[in-house]
Amino acid sequence: MQTGSRMMADPDMIHLENPPLVEVVVRLGPSRAWLDLHDLQTICRLTSALRERLPEARFLEDHHPSSAPFIPVQIEGLLSGIRFSGRPDGISLTVLPQLIFVQWENRALGEPQDYPHFGALEDLLTWAVDIIRQTAGSSALPSFKLANISYTNFVPTQTRPSWQDVRRYLVPEAIPACLEDSALCNEVNLSWKNDEGRDHRLLVRALRSGEDMPRGFELVAAAGRFLDPAQTWPQDDLRANHEALKKLFRSVITRQARQEWRWVDG
Repeated sequence: MQTGSRMMADPDMIHLENPPLVEVVVRLGPSRAWLDLHDLQTICRLTSALRERLPEARFLEDHHPSSAPFIPVQIEGLLSGIRFSGRPDGISLTVLPQLIFVQWENRALGEPQDYPHFGALEDLLTWAVDIIRQTAGSSALPSFKLANISYTNFVPTQTRPSWQDVRRYLVPEAIPACLEDSALCNEVNLSWKNDEGRDHRLLVRALRSGEDMPRGFELVAAAGRFLDPAQTWPQDDLRANHEALKKLFRSVITRQARQEWRWVDG
C-alpha cells in the first residue's frame, strides 16, 4: 500500500513563539520484528534508499561485556539498528527490528532551532515506511501494533527546581495535593488511560545540573495506544495521539506559562 509522503497540514496548530521544547519523538511498533540484522544485502539497499532524504547513516550497537572478568577478550558490539540524520531541520529516523521512530532534538544550549511541527515528522515517517516496503518488500513490514508520541520540554530555573517553580507553569490540578507542602522537586509521573484506550503520561522531573547542563526540570507529555487489530498504516492514530497531547497541554499549563512561552492558538 502506498502511504504517500506529501506534507499534511496541521489544523488548529498550537504555536509557541518562545517554546521550551527540546525533543519530539513519533514511534511506530511493527506487529513483528521486521529487520533481519544479518541480511546485509537488504540493509545496504535500505541505507542507500533512505539516504535520499537523510544523507548521514550511523549503525547502532548493543555493547555486551565479557562473559567473565578473567577472559582477556574484547567482545565487539552487535548491530542493533540504524540511525539516519543530516536534515537541516534536525529530524532523524531510527530503524530497529521492533521499532521505527522519527525524532527532533534541540538540546544544544545557546543554539535554538525552530521546531518544524508535527506535520514534518509525520511526512518523514510516512515516506520512510514507503521506502522500507519498497526496498524490503511489503511482507517485511505488514502492519503496526503500537503508535505513540512524546514531547519533552526543558524549563530552566535559577536554583535547584522546587515545586514553587513547577507551579508557575502547571495548574494546581496537575500537581498531586500531597506535594503542596513539599519544597524541592524530584519527580512526579502520572499515567492514565482514557475511554478510547489511549494511554497518557505527564512527567515532571528535576534534572541534575552540571558543567554543560543548567538547572531546571523536564516536562514530558506522551500519548499512544496498542493497535488491535494491527494496522497497515495507523495514520489516524498518529494524528489522534497528537490531538490528545495538544488537548492535554492546553489543560495543564498556566496563564503565566502561556505568556512566557508566547502562546498563539489558532
